[in-house]
Amino acid sequence: EENQNIISLRKIAAEYGIDVKDTTLQEMVEMAVVELGREIANNNWQDLYKLEGIIDIYDNQPTISMRSAERIEKQQYSTPIPTAYLAGLYVAAINPKSVFEPSAGNGVMTIAFDPSKVIVNEIDDVRLENLSEQNFASVTNQDALLPFSITPKDGIVMNPPFGSSPEIEVDGYKIAGLDEQMIVNALSNLSSNGRAAIIMGGHNRYDDKGRLI
Repeated sequence: EENQNIISLRKIAAEYGIDVKDTTLQEMVEMAVVELGREIANNNWQDLYKLEGIIDIYDNQPTISMRSAERIEKQQYSTPIPTAYLAGLYVAAINPKSVFEPSAGNGVMTIAFDPSKVIVNEIDDVRLENLSEQNFASVTNQDALLPFSITPKDGIVMNPPFGSSPEIEVDGYKIAGLDEQMIVNALSNLSSNGRAAIIMGGHNRYDDKGRLI
């Protein structure tokens, strides 16, 4: 069967009498991908077989290339589900008791975990509602640049939006990017023996001490 796309999804929605915007269809597709991915990630298969199943979901998901004005404004880019799963495996390897996702979107970065152990945060109202249906330990709705009122967590997973933000200074370092500032804030909630998996792009230059520049 051929992959679905935005046009065929509109037709399917119309057949069921559902009148939705293309952006709503996109969010619904992402939610379906998250639910299928979590179902595979939390069964008793070996990790390699789970990854193969998740890759199959990614390869066969409906193709929707459009981006809403809100996604553009907030610099939101969805994480490919195989990447999210591998990031989750890295953190899950330490068997964390608690996990934090400060820019959760529809929850794809959390698929490797039992939702009851995960705290998620999201500012987008549609995605916030989607998160509230996934049995997370807690769902919050705050600016991820502000301090979180949570105890340190054993694991952090995130793929923050990127964009410009007024420069701040942390421990003598000047930090200008939105994603970098959100990451610094998130890592302040990581326990001393915790582990984080963070996706960020465009950062591949280092100084002589191995620090990102």
